Amino acid sequence: MSIQLAPLLILTLASLILVLMIAFNAKLSHCHWLTGLSLVAVFILQTLAFTAPNNTIGLLDFSPMALLLSQLGVVITFIIYWPLQQWLVQNSHKPAPFYLLLLWSLIGALVMIVANHFAMFFLGLELLSLSLVGLVAYQCPDQQGREHAIEAAIKYLILSAIGSAVILLGFALIYINGGTLQFGELMAGTHEQLLPAWLVTGAIIFIAAGMLFKLSLAPCHLWFADLLQGSPTPVAALLSTLSKLAVFAAFFKLFIISGWMQIIVIEQIISLVAVISMLWGNLLALRQQNIFRLLAYSSIAHFGYLLIITVLSHHSAIVSHEILLIYLFAYLIALSALFSILSQLPDCHNLSQLRGLLWRQPLAAISMMLMILSLAGIPLTLGFMAKFYLVLSGVENQLWLLLGALISGTIISMFYYFNLLIIISKKSNADALATPLPLKHGMMLVNSLVALVIIGLGIYPEPLTRLIASIAGGY
Repeated sequence: MSIQLAPLLILTLASLILVLMIAFNAKLSHCHWLTGLSLVAVFILQTLAFTAPNNTIGLLDFSPMALLLSQLGVVITFIIYWPLQQWLVQNSHKPAPFYLLLLWSLIGALVMIVANHFAMFFLGLELLSLSLVGLVAYQCPDQQGREHAIEAAIKYLILSAIGSAVILLGFALIYINGGTLQFGELMAGTHEQLLPAWLVTGAIIFIAAGMLFKLSLAPCHLWFADLLQGSPTPVAALLSTLSKLAVFAAFFKLFIISGWMQIIVIEQIISLVAVISMLWGNLLALRQQNIFRLLAYSSIAHFGYLLIITVLSHHSAIVSHEILLIYLFAYLIALSALFSILSQLPDCHNLSQLRGLLWRQPLAAISMMLMILSLAGIPLTLGFMAKFYLVLSGVENQLWLLLGALISGTIISMFYYFNLLIIISKKSNADALATPLPLKHGMMLVNSLVALVIIGLGIYPEPLTRLIASIAGGY
């Protein structure tokens, strides 16, 4: 058995054991620690896999870049998992199945990241999507929260199915044209063309539209804010981080390997979507009073920034891979840690409920403020270094329109990010909101470490950039 396949097998085995534990009413703590141990084991095995030959196993391609993105997915899941037991005890009557759906969603995400064939990509996509539908609709103790969660789950199920159908239509046309669904064999000119060029381009646009829809990029973006607002906090974290990481990794890999970014129309469409997402996402975030809606629109803008890297790949492939890894690491680690802190604050949905957090929970507030500073791209944070590399590469390749939208969007984002900082640090009346329950120091350990990593790598990013440069040779 190849060591590259071991992480997927470990997660599958852990999920099967969880099924038995749930059937026999095992303690929640046992389910919690089994999930945690499986995540740690997967991370270790993925690290060992870097020393194995870079080969393709069946329909999966375990390149160094895919392995690093997979590790990022596991780290994100672990950050969200860490305070999960406390959240489940407070918010669910039947908490154990949550861990099962969590592992299934991670398996789907990892399969999408390493997939080298449309069949495996779609299998991972549907496993991830259906697991998240169950998580979105997970039980809430109050009737209103349960109704909102079910409504959000139905919306996600329908919209996810629409996005998948559009992708399927595009790939059906591609298969008719070339008779293959292997990513590396989709390059135009490598096989006999049975369909006219305009129809093949239309099929590629269908695939791009479906995947950009799943990334909730403009103009198909409004559903994502409603989804996050109705979802439980840990599930909102998974939707914003793990799900988008998997979809974007697959999108980037597919369009780079297939050579579709060399088609001028495709590059223009992606550039237009990037500009609209960067500007419109930040503008919509300005008006939000719900923290989940604010982070949803902020996510739209950040993935608009990431689309610039997709355009850069047409000009400088290796550099674009390095910037992609740095930006995904900086953004997703900070966002997952921010959601992890929010999950430890009871019933924290509106900005007003964060007022004065610095004076009531200093450690949580300081960690949260550092995450926000990194998301805003303030100097001495890893988020700043990621945007700096992105801007530098954009200047070298003269992508002036995209850079103008990036800088404008970043300036707009400063208003709502700094508004968050002001709210957190501002003292409030004792009766303005309910005081959160005392946070356990163990629960804050991971978030504090993430905050230190964000600041440490923001001040001295060379270890991260050197590691990424050594393995960012591409898919």
